[in-house]
Amino acid sequence: MAKKTNHYVTLDEAMGLGIDISKASLELCWLVDEGDHRHKIENRGTAITELAEALVAAGYTGKIIIESTSYYHWLSVVILSEKGLDVRLINPLLASKHHKGGIRKKKTDPVDAFNLATMALSERCLPARWEGDAQWVQRRHQVGLIRTVERSLQQLQAALSSHREAVALTGCQDDSVVAAFEEKVRELKRTQQAVERRLSRDFAALHETNQARYTSIPGVSAYLAGLMNLLLRTDVSKAKSWIAFVGLDLSVKQSGTWKGHSKLTKRGMGYLRKKLYQAAWGAKQNDTDFQAYYQKLRDEGRPYKEVLLIIARKLLRIAYVLQQRKENYRPEIAWS
Repeated sequence: MAKKTNHYVTLDEAMGLGIDISKASLELCWLVDEGDHRHKIENRGTAITELAEALVAAGYTGKIIIESTSYYHWLSVVILSEKGLDVRLINPLLASKHHKGGIRKKKTDPVDAFNLATMALSERCLPARWEGDAQWVQRRHQVGLIRTVERSLQQLQAALSSHREAVALTGCQDDSVVAAFEEKVRELKRTQQAVERRLSRDFAALHETNQARYTSIPGVSAYLAGLMNLLLRTDVSKAKSWIAFVGLDLSVKQSGTWKGHSKLTKRGMGYLRKKLYQAAWGAKQNDTDFQAYYQKLRDEGRPYKEVLLIIARKLLRIAYVLQQRKENYRPEIAWS
C-alpha cells in the first residue's frame, strides 16, 4: 500500500471528495473542517491508482462524487471502485443544479470540483454507490455503439428511399449506385442483428434467472431483457425509479387551481425507452391481455402513441414486480 504523499497528507481529515474530470486531467477537491484542499493529477491509470491507494491508506470512507463526462470518467470510476471506495457517478443535470444555486456564476475546473465535494455532504438525492466493473463499462459502450449504428441505418434507409422516389419521377427505374448502397445497408443491418444476438447470449449467461424472468413478459425480447439487466438497478425501492430512469415519467405543471398538460420528461435512457416502446407494440400485437388493455385505452379516446407509452410503463412495472418477487410472468398476477 502506498504511503501518503505531501499532496494527500490531509486526506485522513477529508469529509467529502469531488473530482472534476476532463480528457487530460482530474481536478480534486476534498473538504476538511477548516476549509478545502485541492490538487490536480493526470487522467491516467498510475496517477489515479496512487490517489486510490492514498484514500485507502487514509481510511477514507466518505463519498466520492464524479460527474459523468463523455467517457473520460470511466477510468477513475473503475479504479476507485475496485479499491472499495464509495463512488457516486452523477448526472450533469444534478451538478448543474448546484452550480446554478451559487451566488457567484464562476465556472472553472477547481470550482466544479469544490461544488462536487460539497454535494458529497449536502445532496440528499445522490445515486446509489457505483457497483460495476470494467466489463460492465465495455458492455455499456457496446450497447451505445449498436444504438449509434441503428440510428445511422435509419437515416441511410430514409435517404435511399427518398432518392429512389426522386429518380423515379424522371422515369429512370434502374439505379445501380443506389442498389450498391442498399446492399451495404442490408449487410450492416445483418451485422447489427448478429451483435445484438451475441450480446443477448452474454447477458443471459451473466443473469440467467433474470433474463428468463424478463423474457417471460409478452413483447420483451432477449435483447431488451439484457438491456434491462445491464442498465436497471435492482436495489431501488419503487418501480417509479425505473420509469424515471428511462424517461417514461410525466412532468407536472401546477400552480394553485391551474394545472397544465403533462408530458414525458424524456430525461432518462432514451435507447431503453425506445426498446420498451417497441416491446409495447409487440405485446399489444401478440398477447390477448395486452390487446384488451390497448383497446380499452383507445376506447377512452387516448391517442395511439400515448397508449403505447402507457403499455411501456406497464411492462416496466411488471418487470420490477417480477424481479422483486423472484417470479416469472403470470397473467393472473399482472392483471389482478
